[in-house]
Amino acid sequence: MAKYNSLIMNDNYNKYLESVQKVIDNYDLSDKGIDITSAPMSPMMMDSNDIPVLFMPNVIEEYKKIVDQLNNSNAEMREHAYIMLGRQGRLDKEDIYSVYQIVDCNDDAIDRKSVFDTLKLTDALKIMQDNDFNFISLLRTNVKNKVVDFDKSLDNYISDELKNKEFIRDDSLNITLYDINLYERSIYDYFKNYSDVTACSTVLMPNGELAMFGIHDGKLFRYTNLIDVSTAMNIKVSNKEEYLTANMIA
Repeated sequence: MAKYNSLIMNDNYNKYLESVQKVIDNYDLSDKGIDITSAPMSPMMMDSNDIPVLFMPNVIEEYKKIVDQLNNSNAEMREHAYIMLGRQGRLDKEDIYSVYQIVDCNDDAIDRKSVFDTLKLTDALKIMQDNDFNFISLLRTNVKNKVVDFDKSLDNYISDELKNKEFIRDDSLNITLYDINLYERSIYDYFKNYSDVTACSTVLMPNGELAMFGIHDGKLFRYTNLIDVSTAMNIKVSNKEEYLTANMIA
């Protein structure tokens, strides 16, 4: 079986990506500039990790502002890149992560696509060092109702049967192989030899869902126990039960 990313140990992901690669080959999509990195992937395909991730009130306030912007019909529809910073610790002998800050790291010169600005990333790493933070996550947004030519969207060529099997939703509610590649080639590679630092990546969906994933104990997991400290309520993450109900799949 082909492997599309060295961090992906889940056979379901690799089998799905093999199927998508066949779609790309069958429709000659590479001639349209479409490759496997744009493959829509459901966070629900990942194994889950229930380590609590606590979002401080100031972070929740910024999170809500970003979600409002993603749903503002008058706003320019473009993705955006941020960094989240915080600390890891222990509570009742269990691991726990706390997010204290969101830093804008977007390259504003790039249209629509979220790209991390190198200088802003350097500033974010300095903030991390100055505040003794040891938790970091990429954060990028998915935009709502992206206007994409039918021929240029890989999502339009994937069968409904395959999408339902692997919990693939509307384009703005998925991650992509690009997200995992970006995570591996940036902060995962940068911090992998720092045993005291936890490095993750997160995609914020227009409906407020957070798809946070990272390496824990050598495996790629998504974090599903995300908590708003101001309300002690869980932040929305996707789940298979809701997907099956919404799509009336037994």
